[in-house]
Amino acid sequence: MRFSTLELGELEARITTAADRALALELDIFAKLDLKRVPPSRRSLAGPSAGLAELDHYAGLAELAVEQNYARPDGR
Repeated sequence: MRFSTLELGELEARITTAADRALALELDIFAKLDLKRVPPSRRSLAGPSAGLAELDHYAGLAELAVEQNYARPDGR
């Protein structure tokens, strides 16, 4: 059974509106980017960017392992 109150309805509307506004702001900022000002060496950023993405991936897995109390098998 789901309980609903006027306050919960208002909160849900505010949360939805905030998410929509955040997305609109992000799209507006992206649309205003002047890609011509990005240096031609932007391709050289691909390697470090990929490395950071991989590091972020493993950091997320490590955080999950700590939160869920995962243990590594000892191979016995």
